[in-house]
Amino acid sequence: MKRKLDLCKGGLHKASGLQEGDLRKGDPRKRPGFEALVSLHRGPLISQTALEATLRYVRDVGLHTVVSRRSQARARERVAHSPTPYGPVLQQVTLELQRTNGTLDIWLGHPFALLYRTVRECEPFRALLLKHLEKYPCHVGQPWHIMIYFDGVTPTDPCSTKCDMHKIECFYWKFMEFREVIFDERVWFVVSCSPDLDTAKLESGMSQLVKHVMRTCFFDETSHHLERTGMLLDVSEAGDSSETVRIFATHDCTICDFAALKELLCSMGQSGLKPCPKCSNIVKDDLALCDLLPLSSLEYTRWKKHTDQSLRDIQSHMRRERTRITKTAFGELETRMGFHFSEHAVVNDTALNYRSISTLNFDWVHIYFSSGLFTREIEAFVAKARELAGKGKPALVSYADLHDYLQLWHVPACWASCKTIFVKGSMAATASEQLSAAPLLRNFFENVVMREPSLSQLHEAARSAALVCAAVEKLQCATRKLVGRPELRQAICDHLARHQRVHGTEWWTLKDHLALHLPDQEELFDTFVTERRHKDPKRFARLALRTSMKGYNKGLMEELVCQHFHDWNQFRPEDALVAPHAVPKRLQGPLRDIFPTAYNIQISQQFRGADGRKIHAGDVALLGAARGHSCCKIWYHVNVDGVPWTCLELWPLQGAIGPRCKKYRVETAATILPSTDIKASVSYMLEGEFAIVRLPLYYMYKESLI
Repeated sequence: MKRKLDLCKGGLHKASGLQEGDLRKGDPRKRPGFEALVSLHRGPLISQTALEATLRYVRDVGLHTVVSRRSQARARERVAHSPTPYGPVLQQVTLELQRTNGTLDIWLGHPFALLYRTVRECEPFRALLLKHLEKYPCHVGQPWHIMIYFDGVTPTDPCSTKCDMHKIECFYWKFMEFREVIFDERVWFVVSCSPDLDTAKLESGMSQLVKHVMRTCFFDETSHHLERTGMLLDVSEAGDSSETVRIFATHDCTICDFAALKELLCSMGQSGLKPCPKCSNIVKDDLALCDLLPLSSLEYTRWKKHTDQSLRDIQSHMRRERTRITKTAFGELETRMGFHFSEHAVVNDTALNYRSISTLNFDWVHIYFSSGLFTREIEAFVAKARELAGKGKPALVSYADLHDYLQLWHVPACWASCKTIFVKGSMAATASEQLSAAPLLRNFFENVVMREPSLSQLHEAARSAALVCAAVEKLQCATRKLVGRPELRQAICDHLARHQRVHGTEWWTLKDHLALHLPDQEELFDTFVTERRHKDPKRFARLALRTSMKGYNKGLMEELVCQHFHDWNQFRPEDALVAPHAVPKRLQGPLRDIFPTAYNIQISQQFRGADGRKIHAGDVALLGAARGHSCCKIWYHVNVDGVPWTCLELWPLQGAIGPRCKKYRVETAATILPSTDIKASVSYMLEGEFAIVRLPLYYMYKESLI
């Protein structure tokens, strides 16, 4: 803090240890080395982080003799197009365009070829695969399972109304058996990143592309079929095929947001009379009669679910009727059925026999956050607060009050900051920001609003808002397999029932109905992982913003394939420090005193646990039951001969403030502990010499506090 004050008061030389005359006598920053570093950034625009990484690479690896853009492109092509027994990784396929009688060329990353090369060239992935094969044996009678995910990604402003020429449709897949590293986005392999403008040319859009990828890449009847012939992989270290494994797998899960799901299944959504693609007797509220239930129905036991065959029967019926009735009558039929008809949709492919309903999984993140239940519940609460205050009077609780409350809290560095989500006088936030805000807003509704007698009129609305926050936390726990289906269903039903009691069906949409389907799913996945997977496609697509569309798809896929191999060669599944570097001189003495026999000591700002937890310097964290649920503040992490340690200050427990908050005394005495003792980063609020810590629900389940 003193250093910051010195800098603010103009004490630059004092704060940096220099005297006034040192600049005249020969400031070390005026030496040629400093001038060279400064001049490096005077050429083409490049971020300081990228420049630092480039300089570090040159220092560690050396300077290449060829540096031109064309040389880099040739090297990238050589890596991306190297042959395998299944052909090159990147393969160009040609699709027919029924509307224009033309063709469309798309580059795909063939899953067999990509997996074969990853096993051969990336030792960390080979070790991971063998470990999971030992844990989950694979043969034709006991196949593994694959999950597919697809979503639209734009490298530009997603809220822009202009036509985005560079928007892409990303298609990923992964083995569901990789449960131990489900939090890591690298386990998602890229199949395609095709321009959205090209996909839109297909008669059935993304549904037709999915059909083609599944038929030609995974389940090719004329060649390699993942379920019948399997995939032969060379797992020998020498690469001499002395040890091979054959992997069989079936398609078991499809997950995407609802917009993509509608396109996949040709569903009309809320444009049809039957808005839910999974229910055959759910209709719009004003059409409910007898066995036809309204969209707002909470009687989930009365819902009649579609099956894979019933969806095919609907498409078959519409195929027959299309040739018998007029175009207008056929449009009315589609509206009644709730589905469009397309001959080229994946549902109508008899050879593939795509299981559209049994593999269908709704994405809970989009259901709750992307203009979903959580977003609208907060909006409904503030609207109720305005209504109860009366016309012309300030709301009993406003967005400004929510904003001010969030300013009191500090969130971990690995969470998205939620301090600005209400700054515009409404909720304007990403899904990650809303996820960070949910437990804090639950505390606000339960411990501020509901304990204030003057706000008694708002207590029911606050209870409803608190319950949606509770449902979000239960969904996070269910993703980690800490909460069972009955408990999750109870949390979702409690919120929806209370919401209808307070707000009626005014705010009700299809997503409220879809939330009740979540407990029925075999698996619940945290799609924040797949959102992180979009980072690389966005990055490379952004680099191509000022280029023509010629070669855009091919160049983007080449970059992603090269990035894939780089990431897997850097993969470390065990507890590890991120980007460790040399210890500063001021810490070398103290650390050598603590670890006198250590051969190599490095320092880092971030620790990544084998279970995916990330602990940054400056975070406040909990140490778990073994250390009495003590709280600590992280100073830095130390790598001692490959073993991670953390220097931190322990905060002694002073007592509990309700079931979810604990009070700790802030102390600055430092100690050093194994990094594996740190169990979870937490949000906290400072009150003088004390800190109020909000315990995450998943931590309470894992540490048996519930």
